Amino acid sequence: MKSGILFILFLSCMTTLAPHHGMAQNTNGTIALADVSENPDQLKIQLNTSKNDTNKVKILIKLATLEWLSSKDKPQLDSCLNFARESMALSQQLHYTYGFTESALVLCKVYLHREDINSATYVLQLTSGEERVRLLLLMAEHYIFMDASPDDKNVNQAEKYLTPARQLADQIHSEKWLIESQIATGKFYFAKGDLAKGKSYFFEVIRHFQAKHDFEQEAHWWSDLGNYLPGMNSNYAEEMQYFQHSIDLYLSLGNKAEAAYVMGDMAGTALYVRDLDRAEQLYLRKIALLKAAHKEKFYTTYTRLTDIYLAKGNLEKALEYALLTLKNMELLKQNALLPDAYASLGDIYRQLNEIDESCKYYSLCLGHIDRNLDNLKLFFILRCYVQNRIQQGKAAGALSYIQEFISRHPAEFVSSNEMVADAMALCYQALGKRALAAEYFQQVIRRDNELQVADKKTMQGDFNIGGPEAYYDVANFYANGKQFGRSGFYASKALSFQHVTPVQEMNLRQLKASADSASGNYRSAYRNHLRSDALRDSINRDQQMKRISFLKIQFETAQKEKNIALLQKEDVIQRKELEQSAQTKLFSIIGIVAMILVAGVLFSLYRLKNLKNRQLEAQQSIINAKNVSLEQLVLDKELLVKEIHHRVKNNLQTVISLLTSQMDTVSNKQVTSALQESLHRVQAMAMIHQKLYNTTNYSRVGMSSYLSELVDYLKEAYHPGNQVRIDLVVEPISLDLALAVPIGLIVNEALSNTLKYAFPNGAAGKVKISLLEKTEDSFELQIADNGVGLVAETSHSATPGFGLPLIGGLAEEIGGQFSISSGLGTIVTILFASYSATRD
Repeated sequence: MKSGILFILFLSCMTTLAPHHGMAQNTNGTIALADVSENPDQLKIQLNTSKNDTNKVKILIKLATLEWLSSKDKPQLDSCLNFARESMALSQQLHYTYGFTESALVLCKVYLHREDINSATYVLQLTSGEERVRLLLLMAEHYIFMDASPDDKNVNQAEKYLTPARQLADQIHSEKWLIESQIATGKFYFAKGDLAKGKSYFFEVIRHFQAKHDFEQEAHWWSDLGNYLPGMNSNYAEEMQYFQHSIDLYLSLGNKAEAAYVMGDMAGTALYVRDLDRAEQLYLRKIALLKAAHKEKFYTTYTRLTDIYLAKGNLEKALEYALLTLKNMELLKQNALLPDAYASLGDIYRQLNEIDESCKYYSLCLGHIDRNLDNLKLFFILRCYVQNRIQQGKAAGALSYIQEFISRHPAEFVSSNEMVADAMALCYQALGKRALAAEYFQQVIRRDNELQVADKKTMQGDFNIGGPEAYYDVANFYANGKQFGRSGFYASKALSFQHVTPVQEMNLRQLKASADSASGNYRSAYRNHLRSDALRDSINRDQQMKRISFLKIQFETAQKEKNIALLQKEDVIQRKELEQSAQTKLFSIIGIVAMILVAGVLFSLYRLKNLKNRQLEAQQSIINAKNVSLEQLVLDKELLVKEIHHRVKNNLQTVISLLTSQMDTVSNKQVTSALQESLHRVQAMAMIHQKLYNTTNYSRVGMSSYLSELVDYLKEAYHPGNQVRIDLVVEPISLDLALAVPIGLIVNEALSNTLKYAFPNGAAGKVKISLLEKTEDSFELQIADNGVGLVAETSHSATPGFGLPLIGGLAEEIGGQFSISSGLGTIVTILFASYSATRD
């Protein structure tokens, strides 16, 4: 809450910059964050070297999004908040709407995740238009998807955000956000348990797009309806029907990728209701569609197929798809997801009794614990790894590994602590330290009792050892120590649980038989022994049948493939024979006809060729005569243009001479100064015509050499001496005459003014003239000095007010933007379009 208050104070200092005062906050996004797959380390390097511009905003948003996606299930989201706040502040300074709206979305998500409703509401108040609707719906869905009963007050809280969202979307005539509001309302009624009313809102949206013949959007909302309809077995067929509508539409549009993604949702629904065969077929079809759409991301689908084959007991297939998962993750550099792939491979190799391989992948998994592994799963894998090491005869190493591991990564939950205690007990048992083992086994019992009292659902989780498995370890420990009374007690306790697997029951019955025999209860011992043997036979028979079935399927598949290949080969041979026979007859007939036709065609071509040759010779004579005439015209034109530039240059030189003569006869300093400035302007134009006269390109002026000569001329005219350094930075470009003349006059005017007034009394200084490409479409001309500044220059000017309007007029003539700034010196900037520029 403290961080939220600080953020509110931070934003309250910036309300004059808030985008809702100056920018229309439209958005094309949804209330979900954009998918980002970039490397966060590389983004941070880019951030450190970037300027405060819109690109930096985009980098900050990407980093905030990545932090959210990687840690939204953890309490720490400080980095995400920091990146989002910096992005929002910079977006406000730049008046960058996209940056502001995306930053607001991330901030609102984080505050809602932390249940900091006040801070989330404050962010909402900064927004307007479509962005406000967006955040209203985000806050509504926060309450809609809370884990609560349909009549819970939190669910009803959503309505106070849904109503203004619909009203505002209607007021601003935003079809997109009216649709999103309708869908959010449908989800709201689903959460309340009113399925009929919820579906009515979805159907209204679907009918809207059907009427518009917008099949892409219709397909999208059929898919959403299938995803958000509450997942009860009674709705399974209905959900699958909605998904199929969506898939059919996408396929009719040729959008195989979207059809594949919907098929994945459909398979997930089948998996949820344990329809494993259908889920398997759908996931395989999804992969085929993704490959047809030239996509590369398959690892999520491979993971689901691994789970399905594990559930079916087909370890070979499970291993195949687990390895494909790992390979695809490595190909796409999805390093954050590798721990789950390693854990899955460790489990499969353990079930295949390949302990060394299992240890290898468990070790890789535990070495990446900083990435997306929840605490319970982490310690479940740790216990499996320890059991493997004990089986390898490395109990001492396993014990050291546990102690070092928990010192760095303490267990957070009761279940986690139970698994650590069990792993420690197994290590001490293997090392022969029975007293320590007994102490840790008693901790296992205490933790298990806590779990049963606190939450019986926890006993049924995927990642714990609660119940039968924990008590079996304890019972087995006492049986090995010949303490059959205790062993029998804990074995009976384990058998009392509801969820006991056949393997667990087989082992527990054997322990119970040993305990009953030791106490003289032979009848009970016999019954337990018979039950254990029956379970063993059943398990072995099931495993053998699965193996036989698997081999049979492999054999039948191979045989079918072989038969198909043989039939295909025979078919190809027969087709070739028939084709060859038909071709022989056809070629004979065609050959005779072709010979007759060829003879006729050759004769016709011969006559036609002679005629064409005569026509071409006549045309060539005409073309040659015209070419000679055109070449002479081009030469005459070039001489004429060259002569024009020469005459213009001579005329301008005459004007320069007249101005020089006039200056010699005038004693008034202001008039002399005005005449000198006019002389420089005429000289700037004369230099252009001189350059055009001396080149073969009579329409374009090379700006680098021209500006260099102009600067040298002005330096000679004003004699600034060595105290004033003039740097010239010009890109190698050529401009046409209509653009070069104004540019030359602007440089003449600005540099003359600088050399006359910027450095009074022989002061030292620096002038920089640059003509550089600013963007792909524009160039920037800049004359900057570090002299006394514009105000001081104007106060000494002999002809105040004429130079700047002239520069402004010239800039307007070339369609440029003129700006001047003065502080520590003067900077004249002209930004003009580069459509007429060419690279030298």
